[in-house]
Amino acid sequence: MGTITLDEAIKKGRMQLHIIPVVMMMACIILVGLSVTLMPNGSEWLNVLGFGGLILSIVIPLAYSMFMLPRWRIWAFTHVANVHELKRTAILARVYPKDDSFLWRIEIKSARQKQQLQELEQRFLEPEVFEDDLSIADHTEYCYPKADKWAFLLCSLAGLAGGLIMIDRQRLYPCIIMFLCSALFGAMAIKRFRSTEPQLTLSNEGIYSKKHGFHPWVDIENEKIYWVSAGKSSYYGLSYDVLGKHIDMSLRDIAGLGSYKIDHVMRTYRGRYMIQQYINQ
Repeated sequence: MGTITLDEAIKKGRMQLHIIPVVMMMACIILVGLSVTLMPNGSEWLNVLGFGGLILSIVIPLAYSMFMLPRWRIWAFTHVANVHELKRTAILARVYPKDDSFLWRIEIKSARQKQQLQELEQRFLEPEVFEDDLSIADHTEYCYPKADKWAFLLCSLAGLAGGLIMIDRQRLYPCIIMFLCSALFGAMAIKRFRSTEPQLTLSNEGIYSKKHGFHPWVDIENEKIYWVSAGKSSYYGLSYDVLGKHIDMSLRDIAGLGSYKIDHVMRTYRGRYMIQQYINQ
């Protein structure tokens, strides 16, 4: 027990359950595309191959994920120290389906694996015990990622160049669209380059955000990191209650898809505060 870290478990889960299935899907699509290209025009098998390839590009990666899911669960929940935190973080990282997900109905596992998973359920009956992560400093700051700043700047310059090309070709409407895109990305880049202070700070004392200010742990309740998936608008968020007020903020521009890691940091600071309160009693 406790021979691997939370981060190691999540990384392996993302590799086995996300990255490899995506690579398999792309490989299926490329192979079908090449096959269709090489077939003579008008062949009656074109539609069959195209439709069949589309189905296989979905079924094969999904079957692989459902085959690997119980194997990853057994490995991770056997070797990680805190199974409660692993499950919580794995759900946030979208490695572990939610309890009410239909994916549990199509999970591929043997009788032996079912028995192993039932035995591991006993670990969840044990109360969650806080273990301080000494690798986390007294405070952790989250700023706009440097990569985002340069990405927006490059997009702005690309839009500007495209607009100039459209002017040279005397194409008015594409030129206007290009310049508008350039202005939009440029404004985003300037905002991020000018903002050098942290957008979010978690510490032993509490939570600070540029938008909502500082709130000490003594006033904070129900803090959590959550994932929202609503079509094209998918993002991580942070919410908590403070003195009867509900605070909710998006983490999309701060940590992106790595926002699930903030949950571990936040709970570490909360745990330290609780221990200090107990000592001071």
